[in-house]
Amino acid sequence: MLSLQWGSPVTGRPRLDSVLFGAAYLLTLLGNGLILLLIGLDARLHPPRYFLLSHPLLVDICYTSSGVPQMLLHFLLEKKTISFARCAAQVFFSLALGGTEFLLLAAMAYDHYVATCDPQNSMHIV
Repeated sequence: MLSLQWGSPVTGRPRLDSVLFGAAYLLTLLGNGLILLLIGLDARLHPPRYFLLSHPLLVDICYTSSGVPQMLLHFLLEKKTISFARCAAQVFFSLALGGTEFLLLAAMAYDHYVATCDPQNSMHIV
């Protein structure tokens, strides 16, 4: 007979997993936040072309914040349940932010395509 147990997915120790995932989450927040700060401080990065540079960073911060804190709680608590409303909200935000990131990456790809094919008129086209 197969016995299924709720264990920790990485190391088998929930406290260590929460520290590892928490550190990765903080590095993601600090790295993206630092890049956003540098974009805001450098006036050369304010033209419309760099508009697409900062928004995926903001979406990435929101995307990781939609699921990782709940996962960290599940590592630390004995009760590993989530209400239907919280689950639906988490799925909604994950899908919405994932779709937003997809559209931003498609816009960035189009911007680079136009800049490569027609560099003289790229600012007017985009």
